[in-house]
Amino acid sequence: MNQIKYIGIISIILIILIGSGCTKKTIIKTEQTEKQSNKKTILIPAGSSLYSELQKTDMSASLISELITALSNEVDIETIQPGSQFELIFDSQTNEFKEIAYLESVISSHIIRYQEGQFNYEYVEKETEKRLRIVEGYLDGTLNQALNEKKIESSVKNEISQTLSSKINFRTSARKGDYFKVLLEENYYLNQKLPGTKLLYVAYEGKTSGKAEAYRYEESDKKSAFNGMYMENGLAMLSAALRLPLDRIQITSRFGYRIHPISRRKKMHNGIDYRASTGTPVYSIAAGTVIRANWYGGYGKTVEIRHQDGHISQYAHLHRINVKHGQSVKAGSIIGSVGSTGYSTGPHLHFGIRNKKSWINPQSFKMTSATKLNSARLQAFKTQIQIIKEKINNRLNEHANPLEMTVLERYRRDNNYRF
Repeated sequence: MNQIKYIGIISIILIILIGSGCTKKTIIKTEQTEKQSNKKTILIPAGSSLYSELQKTDMSASLISELITALSNEVDIETIQPGSQFELIFDSQTNEFKEIAYLESVISSHIIRYQEGQFNYEYVEKETEKRLRIVEGYLDGTLNQALNEKKIESSVKNEISQTLSSKINFRTSARKGDYFKVLLEENYYLNQKLPGTKLLYVAYEGKTSGKAEAYRYEESDKKSAFNGMYMENGLAMLSAALRLPLDRIQITSRFGYRIHPISRRKKMHNGIDYRASTGTPVYSIAAGTVIRANWYGGYGKTVEIRHQDGHISQYAHLHRINVKHGQSVKAGSIIGSVGSTGYSTGPHLHFGIRNKKSWINPQSFKMTSATKLNSARLQAFKTQIQIIKEKINNRLNEHANPLEMTVLERYRRDNNYRF
């Protein structure tokens, strides 16, 4: 009996040892896998491109093209400038490509992994600290000069100016002493301020211009074309705005000269490419008459619409066309769906605008997804407005003591300013 117990105990010990050995082996294997990877860092030099730098590796031309296409599906390739940093990982034994990481900023990276003949994408972002800042002042010159004094970054200054200029003519109505206020959301990482400040609220009160006020509306999808500045009633803060051709905007190629993704030659790109899945609805940007609704060479299935001001909008590589030649359409009419017909590397919408003489950069036009938010979005917007108002009040209450109030805050209180 004791012998049986002894044998049992030995068996248990052996099982534990064998199990421990398996666990240790797995850890060692993981370490070996990490050691079997070689990392190469690429800094894009002036006058070069990611494609050119990848050609200096042992990667095949076909793999490089596929990788660039996979990356452009997730990242706006046109934003990659000299100095942009990439990290490549290769297998140390076979030298086969494993992954590429585009280090977009100190906090964000776009990673493309090559596994079993397929590319898998991952976006990695480090957690940042969000700080609110109220900026207010009075005009002593132009609005741009006043914003410069407050050290507001250029992209936010442009958004403030564009938002307010839809309601206020600064050339004729701006006066010295006009009051403005904005609420900004700034990102910090390790106590260092990062680019990408977000405008949450803007208000302007002028002696002759009257009052204008706008709040930011945002959806969970950061690329939603509905994200933007709206008045409290849900009206977009854009004058004579055109409707965007898609509900979700992800630019993969901008207007201007580029290396063509198929021919690999430098060529003028007469529009903007938006990434979207096959079958995604495509909308007319404004009212007009359909002047083309057919196959159009390398553009594949294409719709062109002449608008009331004479401009022509073009929608190419469509999967399906829903309109006919000569048909009248309204802004927001569904004219077709996204596809990959013609000279195309994958499903996307090529969108262009031209006048009588030449093609125009579509991004030079003010565009939105709707002149007014629908009922469901409006309800969500009202909730967001309340949150923004609370943030403003909380910031102002930090200076509730009149002795701690700034001159501007006392002036606003004493003169019953609305904002």
